[in-house]
Amino acid sequence: MTTEQRKQLIAAILSHLRFHAFIEKKFFDEGDTFLSLIFMDDQELSQVATLAGC
Repeated sequence: MTTEQRKQLIAAILSHLRFHAFIEKKFFDEGDTFLSLIFMDDQELSQVATLAGC
């Protein structure tokens, strides 16, 4: 996976999570989630994206 693909996938995941947290009026720590996502390997990131519906 290229850097640009990872960037787009992480942005889509964060957007999805932010949207659902907003709807449910819950706190969302984007910084912590972002750090967790950037250190995942490609397979893990793909699995999270699938679970998030991205």
